[in-house]
Amino acid sequence: TSALAHYDEALRSASETLRLEPGHPGASLTQAQIYLLRGDFEAGWPAYAHRHGVRQLHEIHSQLPVWQGEPLAGKRIHVIPEQGFGDTIQFVRLTKLLSERGAEVVVSVPQRLLALVSQLDWISLCLVDTELPPLCDYQVLLLDLPYRFNIDASSIPFPGGYLQVPSLDAAFQKTLDMHRRDFNIGLVWRGNPGHAADHLRSMRLKDWEPLIRQDGVRLFSLQQNDPEHELMHCSWAADVVDLGSLIPSPEQTAAAMAALDLVITIDSFPAHLAGAHGLHAWVVLCCSPDWRWMLERDDSPWYDSLRLFRQREFGNWDAVVREVCQSIEILRG
Repeated sequence: TSALAHYDEALRSASETLRLEPGHPGASLTQAQIYLLRGDFEAGWPAYAHRHGVRQLHEIHSQLPVWQGEPLAGKRIHVIPEQGFGDTIQFVRLTKLLSERGAEVVVSVPQRLLALVSQLDWISLCLVDTELPPLCDYQVLLLDLPYRFNIDASSIPFPGGYLQVPSLDAAFQKTLDMHRRDFNIGLVWRGNPGHAADHLRSMRLKDWEPLIRQDGVRLFSLQQNDPEHELMHCSWAADVVDLGSLIPSPEQTAAAMAALDLVITIDSFPAHLAGAHGLHAWVVLCCSPDWRWMLERDDSPWYDSLRLFRQREFGNWDAVVREVCQSIEILRG
């Protein structure tokens, strides 16, 4: 029911399940996601800890004690990643709070994110998540940090960004310069097809035809995967410059974003990449969004540079595209 935005009904169902079976992890997780959607961080984060019961997380590598708020001065703590690339980028900023408590912070990340996260100077050691870390005093899962630090919408660190934009590779700069028009937009319309909610959040390239029909607009695809080969089969795709298949790394994706006038993306890793770099991006959301985007608002306390556009009717992207196009006309004056 929560997938159709019937949140009250979903909460009642979860509460009844917990009455009959206290501690049921799936019901607790449902509660957590709805609390967080509604901006109730105080109730949401403790309930969100129950995700351990329903999701397969990174295997904890040792018998180290799990950090639960103990003093950290002079201690070394290993932060273990979980979930997707976007989650890692969104929450890695919270490791700063561990450092501020006097900890030596060791963070493991997927190989593809190593260069990005290694920028953060409060992290003592950044490792690929297949590497064995040095001996530590504690370990903690990355998405437990909001709970441990009682994060709410007013205490999120670095909403203006915390990663540095690198220089764009000369070859990509040349491609951009060759194809620029008056207003240049980077576009991401699909996410990882393996994501459980991808059928809700992902769009089709052809949904964006009204945008490319605007005078002086050039679309640059930042799409990293195109399983339907839409750039080949869409009737007007020849007017879209394909950067995504050429860019080798998230760092260069961020550099390309910074060289454009605007980025438009679905709820996927590029949204977090833009926000973490403080880059201007518009994020289009389905009518039942992921909890981190909350409800109703057109901004995000996690990222100052993002603007949110929301579906009002299940499956109807046409109205969202129209709103985006109108907003671009206003932006361009």
